[in-house]
Amino acid sequence: ESDSVELLKGIALHYRLICLNDPQRNDNQLVVQEATIWLQENKARMSTPHGLGILWERAIAAEKLGAAREIADNDREATLRVALNDATTVARYQGPFREPANAMSRRIKAALGDKDKEPKDFATAFERARSMIAQITALSDEMIAAADENARAQKKAVLDAHLHEVGRLLQLALDLRDSDSDEKAVAQARYLQSFVMLKLGRPLDSMILARHCMIHDRAADPDTASNATEIAMAAAVSAWNMAPGRDRDFETRALKDVCQKILELYPQSSRGGEARMRLATVYRTMNEPLEAAKWFLEVPETDPQYASAQISAGQSYWAGWTQKAAAAASDSEGTSTPPAEMQTWKTEARNLLTKGIQLARDKVGPDVKPSDEIVAAEVSLASIMNLDGDFQQTITRLTSGDANSVVAAVKVADGEARPEDGIQSKSFAGLTYRLLLRAYVGTQQIDLALGVMTQLENVGGQDILAVYTQLGLELQEELKRLQMAGDNERLLQTRESFEKFLQKVYESRNKSDYNSLLWIGETYFGLGQGVASDPTASAGFYTKAADAYNEIITGGLAKE
Repeated sequence: ESDSVELLKGIALHYRLICLNDPQRNDNQLVVQEATIWLQENKARMSTPHGLGILWERAIAAEKLGAAREIADNDREATLRVALNDATTVARYQGPFREPANAMSRRIKAALGDKDKEPKDFATAFERARSMIAQITALSDEMIAAADENARAQKKAVLDAHLHEVGRLLQLALDLRDSDSDEKAVAQARYLQSFVMLKLGRPLDSMILARHCMIHDRAADPDTASNATEIAMAAAVSAWNMAPGRDRDFETRALKDVCQKILELYPQSSRGGEARMRLATVYRTMNEPLEAAKWFLEVPETDPQYASAQISAGQSYWAGWTQKAAAAASDSEGTSTPPAEMQTWKTEARNLLTKGIQLARDKVGPDVKPSDEIVAAEVSLASIMNLDGDFQQTITRLTSGDANSVVAAVKVADGEARPEDGIQSKSFAGLTYRLLLRAYVGTQQIDLALGVMTQLENVGGQDILAVYTQLGLELQEELKRLQMAGDNERLLQTRESFEKFLQKVYESRNKSDYNSLLWIGETYFGLGQGVASDPTASAGFYTKAADAYNEIITGGLAKE
């Protein structure tokens, strides 16, 4: 929604929370729930006047809940710390809530006894913070396991308050450090602070501190510095994901910098392999597949992700090839990439996908269903094999393994809706069946091809025309690529195999069903478009397409 609408919604919520906190209502739990949800979804608006108002109302509600007689001591302290944390945050900003927030902070500190417990040196502050770290996991688990939205909001508020207190103590410890402070403990304080910042949704702050730790604390505490690489990378990725899609230049540079620094400092470690994978993924997301392939190929054989890296490198080369092929098809004179270079990309893609798939399958064994990554790789490999004319290889790779085959992996149960994304989506399953159909056409296996056509119709649902139109378009593209490559032998083979196949389909079709005629017409039309440079051949194909369409239009189908 627009910023204006979001502003109005925030102001309205602030006024609503004021009413809910009124002594006549005292619906304090609902205030905590609604305020927590809004603050979680609108972190960037927390410092606005209405954002501070919402935070202040949550502080008021939490203080009232903490003062209730029936509350357990542990819950009382946790709830009061939510109020204390919110009041402390509000008091940092000028405005009408500053003085009452300061007064609330003094009140709650006195109730908690914090006035006498404030650490005065690095060691005390650090030890107190470190003793609270273990509770973070338990509080996170409690939030996840909450029974309803109200309970989840309360647990989230408690977790955030706990994280803020840990972060405050760690920052206090770092502020109190001196020349006599234990350097190893100081390094650990930086590392833990970066972790807390990441948990609090401050990825850029976390990344900066973790990067400092992994570079400058290697001498004082090598293990902590090494662990900081994981936080730095996770924070950089989180910052990149949080940034608007059209404005990620800074976050992209920051992620590259972190990954490259990790590679510089820890080239042979598992962190180095992870950095290479992350960096490659960024380039792939930025639509630079060849640069991505380069980084995927840098992952060493000893890395646990080596098989995945090989598959990803193959997918990246294949993406580079398809991009250039599409550009060349739309403007054959506008491409600057020589055909030989494109052939190299396709060859590399085939070799890397074959190798990566084999490594991944060897790791899990032959009797295990393939992962989504393996299925996607097999389908890309099938695309390449069809282009190379290795149709039997395509059939084998897509169908072997019975229940553990690629074709089985893309199926869904009868009546089950297909998901929008993933290997069982309409688009992916349709591509898989079209590749298999093309391979059956290439090997002239008519009965099996007709069976795949039925599967395609099931995937397409009511939109049968779109399914067959897509088949025709893909045939056009295949013929154009063969023409551009000057592969006249393959071009002739493709035309002849489709002509023979279409004739067999026509002769054996179910005369009460026009779907076969529709596919015949679309495919002949695709053949005509694909050989447009040969007027005689294209005219013959258009005539046959017209005959098929005319048979549908004039109702020349047999009665059921």
